[in-house]
Formats: sequence, C-alpha cells, structure tokens
Amino acid sequence: YADYYQLVGNTSDATFDNVNHLFEMAADGVVVIENIQEFDDANAYSMGLEAIDLIVKAYHAAAGSIILVVTGTQEGIKEVFEKKKELKRLFLFDPIVLGKYSAEELVQIAKGMAESESYIFSEDAEHALKNKMEQLVAQSDFKYSRDLKNMIVSAIRNAANRLVKKRHVSMTNAMQLLAEDLCFDESSETVEELLEKLNSLIGLKEAKKQVSSIVNAIRMQKEGGNRRHEHILL
Repeated sequence: YADYYQLVGNTSDATFDNVNHLFEMAADGVVVIENIQEFDDANAYSMGLEAIDLIVKAYHAAAGSIILVVTGTQEGIKEVFEKKKELKRLFLFDPIVLGKYSAEELVQIAKGMAESESYIFSEDAEHALKNKMEQLVAQSDFKYSRDLKNMIVSAIRNAANRLVKKRHVSMTNAMQLLAEDLCFDESSETVEELLEKLNSLIGLKEAKKQVSSIVNAIRMQKEGGNRRHEHILL
C-alpha cells in the first residue's frame, strides 16, 4: 500500500519510478492507495493528479493481475473521480462506506500494530492511548491508518532511545511501551511561535526558506482537506 507522500516525488520521473515500483512489488497481488483525496493537489502543481494518471497506466499494464483498492473520505473520492474519470472507470461497484472507528476500536488496532512488532502496551500507556484516541476521533483531519501507524513507529523509536540509556533491561521491559514513549504531552507553542524562533536565529537562510515552504504546503493541504471523515473502500 502507499499514499500521496510515498508516491509523489519531487519530479515527474521520481513519481513514475515510485508508482512502477509499487506495482512491481505487488507481484500479482493487491495495491492499496490510501487517502486518495490527498492526490487532488491542484494548488501544488497537480503532481498528485499526475500520479493518478500513472497509477491508471500501471494498472492497465498489469493486465488484470493486480487488484486495486482505493481508500479515502466520501467527498474526497467523489471529487477525485469527477476530475479523473479514467480512475473511476476501473471500479465496477459503488463505494463501501465504512464509517468512523471508535476510540476503543482504534486502541485495539494500535495494540495489534504494536504486537506485530513484538511490543505490548503497559497499563498506563494503554490508558493514555485511549484518552488520545477519544480526542483524535473528533478531529476531521485525523487519518486513521497513517496517523496511527506513525504513532506506533514513533513510540517504538522512543522506547529504544529510553532503554539505551539503561544498563540492565529485562526482556519483558525491553518489549513494553510506556505512556512516556507515546509523547502525548505536546508543546504548547504554536507553529507561528516556533517559526518566529527559527527566524530569529542568525544565518540559516536556506533552512528557514525550506521550513517556511513546507509549513505553507501543509497549510494548503489542510485547507483543502477539511472534509467529511467517513472512509471508503473500493
């Protein structure tokens, strides 16, 4: 599976290579494109829409040996299909509306992700995770699969950094994620305040320019992504 950030490169050639690699890796299996609405990036030189054209071409080139699955928001998929009718014609059935996951369901999914990497949550970590999930399910921009996966990957990395500072660690403790590994105590500083701190530093002209560009791009994506959050599976 892949999403916008894994497929869309800095150039058309990079995007072409990413899409072809995805289909080659599928090897007569299933290709899942997540959050298809994010490819509708008309304000970002339409590289995402170009990627959709490449996905359609790669699917046809596979000559029926690949099953293509697309996920996204209900309104987002509708808008993409209106712009890219070639993509819509690949699907014979209407979208399946899956609806939202509950906080408890997301906790179970997160536990499954952690267990697949041989980790378990401590009692306090599971409690913190549930509280965080209750907050996130109310947010329209929460991407269930990607955000949850990133959260678990980050927690495992934080646990490794925590444990490397200890002299003696039991196997049980080594494979346990704590609440502190989840890092839910977010900074109270706003993006504007952090940018102001960066810009106050001497030099770093190119770094400042690049960071500002990234922040502006993210803002544009969020402004275009405030849509209903039912998920669709085609």
